[in-house]
Amino acid sequence: MNLNHSFNKEDRLAGKDWLEGFLKRNPGIPLRRSRKNRSTVDEKEVKMFFDNLEGAMERYKFPPDRVYNMDETGINTVQMSSRVLAEKSALHITVVCGMSASGSFVPPMFIYPRQKLTKEMKKNGPAGSSYHRSKTGWINEELFVVWLQHFVNFSKPDLANPVLLVLDNDCSHISLESHEICRKTGIVLVSLPPSTSHRMQPLDVALFAPLKNRFYEACRVWMSDHPGEKISTEEISELFNTAFVGVASRQNAVSAFRKTGMYPADPDAFNREDLSPGLKDEECDNQTSSPESCGVFEPQSTTSPGSSRSFQVCDVASSDLGGPSCSQEVALCPKAKEVERNGKMSCVVLDCSQHKDSEKKFKKRKMET
Repeated sequence: MNLNHSFNKEDRLAGKDWLEGFLKRNPGIPLRRSRKNRSTVDEKEVKMFFDNLEGAMERYKFPPDRVYNMDETGINTVQMSSRVLAEKSALHITVVCGMSASGSFVPPMFIYPRQKLTKEMKKNGPAGSSYHRSKTGWINEELFVVWLQHFVNFSKPDLANPVLLVLDNDCSHISLESHEICRKTGIVLVSLPPSTSHRMQPLDVALFAPLKNRFYEACRVWMSDHPGEKISTEEISELFNTAFVGVASRQNAVSAFRKTGMYPADPDAFNREDLSPGLKDEECDNQTSSPESCGVFEPQSTTSPGSSRSFQVCDVASSDLGGPSCSQEVALCPKAKEVERNGKMSCVVLDCSQHKDSEKKFKKRKMET
């Protein structure tokens, strides 16, 4: 069809003005990047992580089948390019994965953005998988606790034979309940530095990219075999399983741990071009410790009259597992704050998502009184 248009007639493409006008007419479809641009990682934070990792390895002598990495990834049925126009309400399904340095894989946990789960959502998924739901399809503190119990059932840790679990510092991974489970069951947690998953997390480095490529290829095949139909949540687990069995190999897992320097522990796995200098010494001196820093976290009862609960950072792991006593106290996330209720001051725990809003409301009420 030869229609009159104001597009570039040589390139046969819409111009910048058309795109700007389209976005103004459709404010609910923002321009997004499907992957975040990331380059170097902070040298000092990398060193801190490997100091913690080597300390835990030296004390507990973890064999490769007792060293695990866990991470979440998101999937959907929309074929993604490097930059897309997508509605904010697009369907998002989280899959929580875990694997060991010896090449064993924890059965995935699926998190659907649904109010109820159906039997069809669980059909033909990876053997032993766990299926759950949340309002948004993202993981939260409660679901991380559920995954920890799922992980305990698979890896069988105990105080005499603990396991090491390396994970990122997502807010959902930090709660009193999750750390209490780890302390009682013999799970030693080591946290990765912020914004380093693309380079330091075995699952991110070697599994998720080929996994998603195979998953979206399986989606394309399904759509080719079912013309005119849409992929629903009932097909997700089976399509994911098709991709998962193709990449979840012992060779990939062992290679990922070695490439990231996580097992065997090898700080020299990083090249100089992978690292950035980080903060200057005087800047570091002005920084306060926080749960977002990499480290080994253990819940300890440090309450006293007039104080709130806190976590402590240990050189290695739990004192219940024979580890050294904690030496540096850091603020707890979620944070505890005193609020006034019925004329009396009480302490409540605020999670990361609601802390800022609750703090503003508290200050506003205080000013009004």
